[in-house]
Amino acid sequence: MFFEKGIDIDLFTLEKEGVQKTLDKLNLSLEDIKVKKTRLTYRRTARDMPLKSPKDTTNESIEAAKVVSEKLLNKYLEKYLFEFVPLTIPINFTEKEKKLTGIIFQKVSLNKGKIEPIEHSFFEIKTSMVVSSIGSIPERIDGLHYEYSSLKMRDEADYHMFGYDHVFAVGNAVTGRGNMLDSKNHGKQITRLIIDKHLTEDAFEKWLINHNNQIINDTQKQLTNIVKEISAYKIQPESIIQTIIDKTDTLHKKINFINLLFFNNNLHIITIKKV
Repeated sequence: MFFEKGIDIDLFTLEKEGVQKTLDKLNLSLEDIKVKKTRLTYRRTARDMPLKSPKDTTNESIEAAKVVSEKLLNKYLEKYLFEFVPLTIPINFTEKEKKLTGIIFQKVSLNKGKIEPIEHSFFEIKTSMVVSSIGSIPERIDGLHYEYSSLKMRDEADYHMFGYDHVFAVGNAVTGRGNMLDSKNHGKQITRLIIDKHLTEDAFEKWLINHNNQIINDTQKQLTNIVKEISAYKIQPESIIQTIIDKTDTLHKKINFINLLFFNNNLHIITIKKV
C-alpha cells in the first residue's frame, strides 16, 4: 500500500522502526493506506508466550520471564499495530467459491496450566489470509540424523552433528526452542566456539595433516591392490617382449614416430613424434 502512494519503504526499515513510527514520520494512518490491523491469536495468555526464556527452573525465574514476555508483547502491539487475541484455538474455517473467508475459533480457559475448551463459546474472524506460526522445524536433509523434529547431535549441548566430525549445527534446529533471541544467542556462542576450535591455524594444520595421511593411506592401498593384481599375471619371455617392441617400432617409423627405450630394472618406452 505504501507503493500505491509512491512511498518506497522496505521491510527491514519497517521491522526496525516499527509501523507506528513509520506512519508518524509520513503523517499517515492505517486508514490512509487502507490496511487493517493483523490479529495474533494464541491458545494461552501473553505471559505464556515464549518471548523470554527463564534463566533456570526456579519459580522466581519462571515468573520473571512471564512478566517480561507480557511487557514485550505489549511493546510489540504498540510498535507494529496488531491486535492480540488470547485464549483461543482455531477449530474450523469458512470459504466461498473455494477461497478462504474466515477462521472459526473456540475460547478456552487455563486450569493448572492445562487448556480447556469452553462449551458453546465460538466466534469467527473474517479474513482471506492466514499465517501459521507454530514454530520452526528444520527441513530434513538426507544423511543427517534427527530426534523428533530437531537435529540429532553427537552429545548433549554439543554442536557436532551425530555421525560427523566436521558438520555443525546452531540455533533452534538444535535447541528446538521457539524463542528467537535464545536461538540467536546460541548461534553466536556456538559459532565463536567453532571458529576457535576448528578454523584456527593449528586446527587447520591438524586437519590438513590428517587429510594428507588419509590420501597417502588410500593411495597405498590402491597401489598394493594394483601390484597384487599384476603379480597374478604370467610374465612373458624376453623374446615375446622384444617382438612386441620391434613391431611397435616398425609401426611408429611408418607414421614418423620414434621410440626411446630406457632400462632400469624395468623397461620404459617413450614415443616422440619427429618434427
